[in-house]
Amino acid sequence: MWLWDIIDFLWSLAIFVFIIDLIIMLPLSLFKKTSFFAANFIYYSSYFFGFLLWLESAFYTFGLWGLIALIIGLIIVGVGVVPMAFLALAINGMWDHLIALLVNFIIIIIVRFLEHVPNAVEFPWRRITLFLNRFLPYPNVRHIFL
Repeated sequence: MWLWDIIDFLWSLAIFVFIIDLIIMLPLSLFKKTSFFAANFIYYSSYFFGFLLWLESAFYTFGLWGLIALIIGLIIVGVGVVPMAFLALAINGMWDHLIALLVNFIIIIIVRFLEHVPNAVEFPWRRITLFLNRFLPYPNVRHIFL
């Protein structure tokens, strides 16, 4: 079916985006000037991963249990298709697909955690600035380090 070709393409794109998140955006988040861009990129990539999880879950739910299960899953706040797909895959014994969905779910959690890294990192020059502000006669030496 042509819809699974779209899913395969989206998975390839998701792997590429996740590699960009880890290799490029995470190191960029350590610098003050690029941390805003990196955090936003990581944040919006998590929405892409969530969309992929939801879309694939909807396909699995519809393919394994039919339209009624899909409608029930959509009635449960729209995200009910994800647990419905987990349940349908587990009952039908499709463990490799279930593991793929769980990996996608874990990637979403990891990416949402990585989004907060730029805000949580305390840069060493901030400590130096605070230390020097105590002992120097100048009221603010922050401009030296930032």
